[in-house]
Amino acid sequence: MNRATRIMVLASSVCAGCASAPPAHDPAPVERIDGPTIYARLVATPAGYRFDTLSIRHHSDREPWIRLNNLSPAFNTALEKDCELGTTIVGELHVKPTCKTLNPALFRVDRMTGGQQVEKAITTVWTAGTMGTSRTTTVGVDAQAYRHAVGEAVSALGMDRAEVVRAFTALNAERTSIEQSNAGLRARARPRVEVIDASGFYTAGSVDFSGDVEVKAPHLEDIADIPLGGKLSRGDLEAAFDSGARRAWTSNHQLFTLTCAAGMKQSFNFTMECPATANADELVAGIPVTVHVLSKVVTHLIPRAFVARDKVLTISLDGNGIQLVNDSNDFVTVTSVTVYYSGKTYTIEAPHPLPPHSKLERPLDLYEFRRHLPGADRPTLTYADAAQSAINFGLAARYTRNSNTATVYREEQYTELGLSNQSH
Repeated sequence: MNRATRIMVLASSVCAGCASAPPAHDPAPVERIDGPTIYARLVATPAGYRFDTLSIRHHSDREPWIRLNNLSPAFNTALEKDCELGTTIVGELHVKPTCKTLNPALFRVDRMTGGQQVEKAITTVWTAGTMGTSRTTTVGVDAQAYRHAVGEAVSALGMDRAEVVRAFTALNAERTSIEQSNAGLRARARPRVEVIDASGFYTAGSVDFSGDVEVKAPHLEDIADIPLGGKLSRGDLEAAFDSGARRAWTSNHQLFTLTCAAGMKQSFNFTMECPATANADELVAGIPVTVHVLSKVVTHLIPRAFVARDKVLTISLDGNGIQLVNDSNDFVTVTSVTVYYSGKTYTIEAPHPLPPHSKLERPLDLYEFRRHLPGADRPTLTYADAAQSAINFGLAARYTRNSNTATVYREEQYTELGLSNQSH
């Protein structure tokens, strides 16, 4: 056979099925049975197609799962267009195919159609007397074969599809009822809180810690897959529910999970101790919780009000900042302001001219001083420490008046306890 003859034979063999009609695509579902979506896995057996597993989960679109509610495929039904199929004609030359979704188990078949495919089919490769061919085609679902297989499996199921869906619907209703009951128990949970105060500042009942116990309802397991070994009856299905989901949902091991917070609340540092779990009876009786109040968070540990003055100038501290007042009949220029805090000082050098009997339009921002004098905030203060610790606080200002320089200065000692009662 010469080369031309070989090509003609090849074209003829490739197009042997070109005139046949392609399988229909994407089988249309039947009317849906309302309820949770139930999946069934379709498998080929020596006796024909059967369902071997029921599930409420969508496992994979690469396995032959269908939706029992409307008998539609739960696997990939999209067309794979213009992909290459390769065949070997002579010798050992193998042309690698690019069609990736051919899968008889999913009823995905070669849908080669006539016309232009004939021209595309005649692609020959010669290597040392070996000839191969590849052709372009489309891969899709053979709807006729799919419907036949599903029909066989439904006929062999043993229960009406609607009855199966109703059984799962009833089981789902049981789950919802249990979840609602657990939610009600969770909402009524009231921890029995005992507070042990190590800070010395805490007053009984001043802080409600009951809301810092998080209660989580038990997680109800999903309904397990149900294997099918033959014809299914309602009794078989209920027995599977009893040994699986129902047993897990009503087990004494269904415990509420407890998480106790720790951190800071209303200026108190605290830790909590509580059980890791509780059953329904324990939840209703009251969960024992122990709170340890460790210390108090105190910010702005400085006097609420402070004044230093002479006959000319008054420098004062209040909630608005540091204020300068000229009490004299002369013009005064304040050239620097200093804050003293616990052995440290910070000075701002800046001219502040003040006419007679006037004050700053805007007080000096105390934050500007505080950020340079660490220690005014106490993140872990206890009463015992506060009563024994002393802090020196003072203000000073240098000013000029009629070309003369003078200073206003005052410093006082406080206990941290006294300042903590003034903190704001």
